[in-house]
Amino acid sequence: MDTVKIPPEVILGRRGQAMKPKPASLQHSFTLVQAGSVAVTLLLVATALFVGEEVRSHLASTFEHLEATLSVQSRVHEALAQTEFSFWAAYPKGDQKALWRYQKDSRDLRELTGRYAGIPLTDTEQRQVEKLGEREGRLLDYMDRILMKGRESESEGAEFRHLEELTREIEVSLRLLTDLQADQVRTATRRLDTYTRGLFITLMVCPLFAIGALEWLRYMQRRHLWKPLEQFRLMLQEVKRGNLNVHGEIPPNLEFGAVVSAFLEMSAELRDMRNALEQRVSERTARLDAAQKELLQSAKLASLGQLVSGVAHEINNPLTSILGFSEVLLSGSDLSARVRPQIETIREEAMRLKKLIINLSSFARQAPHSAQRIDLCLVLDQLAVSRRGALDAKPIQLHTNMPREAVWVLGDPDQLQQVFLSLVLNAEQAIEAGHRERGEIWLRCGVDDEGAWVTVTDNGIGMANDVREHIFDPFYTTGLADQRTGLGLSISHGIVQQHRGQIIVESVPGKGTTVRVSLPLAPKELKAIPEAIAPPPSAAAGSGESECRVLVIDDETAIGEFLEMSLTKRGCRVTLLSDPMSLEAALEKATFDLVICDLKMPRRNGAEVLRLLRQTHAELAKHFLLMTGSLADVDANFADPPSIPVLAKPFTSSQLMDAVRAARNRQSVAVA
Repeated sequence: MDTVKIPPEVILGRRGQAMKPKPASLQHSFTLVQAGSVAVTLLLVATALFVGEEVRSHLASTFEHLEATLSVQSRVHEALAQTEFSFWAAYPKGDQKALWRYQKDSRDLRELTGRYAGIPLTDTEQRQVEKLGEREGRLLDYMDRILMKGRESESEGAEFRHLEELTREIEVSLRLLTDLQADQVRTATRRLDTYTRGLFITLMVCPLFAIGALEWLRYMQRRHLWKPLEQFRLMLQEVKRGNLNVHGEIPPNLEFGAVVSAFLEMSAELRDMRNALEQRVSERTARLDAAQKELLQSAKLASLGQLVSGVAHEINNPLTSILGFSEVLLSGSDLSARVRPQIETIREEAMRLKKLIINLSSFARQAPHSAQRIDLCLVLDQLAVSRRGALDAKPIQLHTNMPREAVWVLGDPDQLQQVFLSLVLNAEQAIEAGHRERGEIWLRCGVDDEGAWVTVTDNGIGMANDVREHIFDPFYTTGLADQRTGLGLSISHGIVQQHRGQIIVESVPGKGTTVRVSLPLAPKELKAIPEAIAPPPSAAAGSGESECRVLVIDDETAIGEFLEMSLTKRGCRVTLLSDPMSLEAALEKATFDLVICDLKMPRRNGAEVLRLLRQTHAELAKHFLLMTGSLADVDANFADPPSIPVLAKPFTSSQLMDAVRAARNRQSVAVA
C-alpha cells in the first residue's frame, strides 16, 4: 500500500473522499473530557494544597527542631567517645602528643555541649541539657586531675570507679534526651496521620463524577484508540521481525491518520537506509577480510624470516669453506685434469646454492637495501624494453600505459625491478599454461589519492580462490618443480612490504589475473638517506697485499684456514684467532695492518670487537673488515648502518681481495 501524506486541514474517509473535521470528532470529544478533568483536578489540587499547607505549618517546626537536636546530640555522643578514647590513650603513656589530643577533644566536647544548650528547647529538654553539661564538666575536670596527678597504684581503682560512675550519669542524661525526642517524633507522627486521613477524604469527594468520566473514556478509547493502536501494533511487529515493507489502513481521524501515515513513510525510508547500509557493510566486510588475509600473510612471512635468518647463517659458514677451498684447488697448477671437472662442478653448485640463500635472506631484512627517489615510469620502461626482446619468439605482446609526468617513489630501484620482473614472468607462464593463441600483458602506472600504483594484467589461465590465497606463501608454486622455486612472489611480497606498500591480486579462472602494487609517493624534499649494507666495491689498484699483516678472527676453523691460504698466496702474513676473548693478548704480541672479523661469535661478537679496537687501537679500527653469514644480523647489532666494509658469506676469492683492498684504503671511520 502506498503511503499517503495527510495535510492537517483534511482527513481521508473510507472511500477516499475529503471531509472537514466535525464538532464530534475525536479531538472535540477529548477536549470536553479534558475540560471536565481540568476542573475536577483544580478542585482537588486546591484542596490538597490547603491540607498540605496545614501539614507543613504544623510539622515543619517540629521536624526542624528534631533534626537540629539529633544532629547536635549525635556529635556530642561522638565527641564524648573520642574524649574517653584520647584520655585512655594519654593516661598510661603520658606523652605530650596524646595529652595534646585529649585537651583538643575535651575542648570540642565542651563547645558542642554549649551549642546544644543554645538550641531552643522545651523546659524538660533544657533541664536535661543543663544536667548533661554539668555532668560532662565534672567528668572532664576529674579526667584532668587524674592526668595531672599521674598514675598511683594505691588510688587507681577508686579513681576508675568514680570515673565510671560519672560516665554512667552522662549516658543516663543522653538516654533521657533521646526518649524526649522519641516522644516528639510519636506526637508528630500522630498529627501527620490525622492530616493524611483528612487529605484522603478530600480526594474522594467526587467518586461518581470520576466513575462516569472513566466509563465514557473507556467507550471513546475502545472506538478511537484501541482499534487503531491494535493495527499499529501489528505493523510494529512486522517491522520488529525485519519486514519494512508494511501496509495498513489509515484511520479516519486526523490524529491517528497522521501518525500511521508518518509511520508508513518512516518504514519506507528505513527500508531504503537498510539496503544502503547492507551494501556498505558488505563492502566494509570485504575490505576487512582482505586486510586480515594481508595481516596473516605478513605474520607468516615474518616468522619465516626469523627462521631463514638463522638457517642462512648456519648454511653460509660451511658454504664459504666449500666455495673457498674449491677456488683454492682450482687456482693450483698441480691439479690433475681428471679431478678439475669435479672441482669445477663443486664450485658451480656452491654458487647456485649461494644464490638460493641470497633469495631466502630477503625474508629476514626489514628495510630496503638502499632508498632513493626513483621514477616508476622509468623502471617499467626499462623492464618493458628488456622483456620485449625475449617475447619476440613467443605469441605474447607486452603493452605499457604510463602517465606523461614522472611518478616519484622512495625505494630501491633494483628490488622494485625484481618485483615487476617477477610479476611479468608469472604473467607469461600463466599465458603459456592457458595455451593462448595470442597472449597480452599490460603494464600500467599512475597516481591516486592513496599514492602511486602499478598494475600487471594478463589474459592467462587465471587462478581459483584457493590458489590465490596461497600464492605469497614461500615455496608454493603451480609450475613445474624444475622451472619454478615458489620464492618469486614471496620475495616480491616482502619487498613491497619493506617499501611500506601493498600488493593485491585479483584473478578470474579462464580470463586472467591483475596484480596491483601500491607504493607511497616520495616526499618533495628528500633528506639524505644512509646507504644500507652491501659488499664494498673493488678498490682502485695500487694497494698491494705484500707485507700486509692480517689478524683473522673467526670461530669457524675451516673459514680461517681458507682465509689464511688465500691471503698467504698474495703475500700477506696471517694470524688466526678462533677465540675472540684472546684479542687483547694477540694485540700485545704483534702489530697488524688489517683485522678481518666474523660478526656472530660466542662470548664476544664482531660489533664488540670493533668497539674494543676503537677504544684501544683507533688506527687499526679504521682498517676493519666485518664478515657475516646473514645481513639481518648486521641490522640487529648496529642501530644505524655501520660505516665499515661488510663481506657477506659465502664469498669468492676475488670478492675477498676486493674487500681487503677497500678496508686497507680506508682513511677514517665514524665512531659508533
